[in-house]
Amino acid sequence: MKILINGYYNFLPKSKATFSGPRNLLESFLVYLDKEGYAYTCLVLMGKKNKDAKVTKKRIKVGKSSWLVTKLRLNTPDVFGAKKPSIPKSLDGPLFRIKKVITAEKPDLVFINGMSIANWFIIKAAYELEIPLIVNHLGLWFKEITSYGGSPAGLKIMREMEKDSSRLASKNIFLSKLSYKEFNKGLIKVPKNKYELVFNPVDNVYTKGRITKPVKRNNIKIGIVARWDPIKNHKAILKLVKEAKKQRLPWEFYSVTTLHKKYSWSKDIKDEYEKNINIVRPMTPDNLKKFYEEMNILLLPSHFDVSPTVVMEAMFRNRTTLISSTVGLANTYQENGGSDLIVNFSKPKEVIKKIKKEAYKNPPKKLVKFIKSNYQGKNVYPKYLNIIKSLIK
Repeated sequence: MKILINGYYNFLPKSKATFSGPRNLLESFLVYLDKEGYAYTCLVLMGKKNKDAKVTKKRIKVGKSSWLVTKLRLNTPDVFGAKKPSIPKSLDGPLFRIKKVITAEKPDLVFINGMSIANWFIIKAAYELEIPLIVNHLGLWFKEITSYGGSPAGLKIMREMEKDSSRLASKNIFLSKLSYKEFNKGLIKVPKNKYELVFNPVDNVYTKGRITKPVKRNNIKIGIVARWDPIKNHKAILKLVKEAKKQRLPWEFYSVTTLHKKYSWSKDIKDEYEKNINIVRPMTPDNLKKFYEEMNILLLPSHFDVSPTVVMEAMFRNRTTLISSTVGLANTYQENGGSDLIVNFSKPKEVIKKIKKEAYKNPPKKLVKFIKSNYQGKNVYPKYLNIIKSLIK
């Protein structure tokens, strides 16, 4: 059995790049496939500006598997700048060439993690080649693309591409009940016979080592681990920090992120955010593990988040994360004694009261037990494999 999976250029074998989300999931899943003796091709699609039909390929062998870096003109600007809300004819050529690349790999199944225009090409190609297809919805793309800066027609095209991801898939995997519900409500209904709920696994590094208790101190250390993106709601963090300073609280706020002024909202708050909060560069899992242990409590005020691994990572290190009700783990919190840890970040004074109450506590035992039982790769990846086998049969 051979599986074709979408890959990322900055995450090639032996790369030292640090990522979260789909990229970390990809790495640990590939390690599992290697261990279980399954072959894969990790296809990295890269667009190029040259106005030609050439396809260049570079293969990196990993045992009996490989990474295939494929560069070709994808014409993605034709989507972002589209004037009509229909998929441009200029995508037909790249799609044809990608089908040839996939056909040459002879996969038994295609497994897509996350959504992008490049992934849409692979999804569409797999469907037209009649190859069983799994789409793992690691995020809800339609909730994020509004910040991409595309034309109104381009945004509609990308919504249609995400609809294709569910329509054309043999199976759709969602990481939380909330994510599945929001997808059905906000984009398109996924039939229950094409739906699977599989939790998002945590890197094994966070499950190992001595567990420590939050340190009791006046200068409570508060951590945020979230990419610099409007959906993560960094504005709420800044308002909270200002309120804490207004109340003269000797608290220290640390944000693991990469600041920039790419988005209009970030131009408004970047300088002030950097002035009031300790900015920490994204780090390796080993170092991030230490970061969690140095904090008293973590915050995640996202406008929407499918199933952020940072919450589980912190919990494996015995640290509580206060979350918004629109984080996909809200149901898990509610069902396992963590309802008090879901807060309204639009009310900073209430959040401060909650921090004071929870900063020195361990997370609820029932919640920790559930996370440890359901969010480890050893429990998740066999489920992936069972879905794969059922489709290949």
